Amino acid sequence: MLQRYEISTCHRSGLCKFVQNMKLKSDIIQSLQDARFCSAEGFSALTFNFIKGDINRMGADMIGEISGWLSGTDCILSCGPEILEPGAIPDDLKFQGVQSTDLKIVQEFSNQNKFGIWVQDKMPVQFPQSIFVQLPIGQYHAAAKNDRIWYSLDDVSEINLLDPDNLPYGICFSEKFKDFEGLLDFDRIHDVLDKLDQLQVVRE
Repeated sequence: MLQRYEISTCHRSGLCKFVQNMKLKSDIIQSLQDARFCSAEGFSALTFNFIKGDINRMGADMIGEISGWLSGTDCILSCGPEILEPGAIPDDLKFQGVQSTDLKIVQEFSNQNKFGIWVQDKMPVQFPQSIFVQLPIGQYHAAAKNDRIWYSLDDVSEINLLDPDNLPYGICFSEKFKDFEGLLDFDRIHDVLDKLDQLQVVRE
């Protein structure tokens, strides 16, 4: 199960306290280069598209090869209903959790001690406390209880919506952070990290 982390290295001398109190995740891993960049920047989880029939789906062999290079970064499978079919996941594929719009899938893997993320457009009225919910950051409310919530970023400026006194469990980078080749836009991700550093300066 994922735990809150402390970052010791980053693209400068280390991430600020603001980032150390929440987790970072990328939902657009398409290559080993993407994965190694995120791991070096202190991301604690990477999501791999494992949805059957999706144009961006990654094969189990590729996911296994990439995750095998990582240390201390968890592998999350984005999946659909077919994931519950016998043999859908190779026995030798190591992963720490799943994320899906289907609550049944998330609960099933949560019951197997996997990290479960339920992706929704709006905050559900209620959800099991054994799982996490992922929402667009436009759904963030500073007065809400956010300790079981991931918020998805589409743009660098959206990081300003967060209240440092009520941080979510984590933030994740959506497909809007792809470059023209479909890979991670490292510069824009660094822009987000810079903004987080700036928030620390304001607080001090």
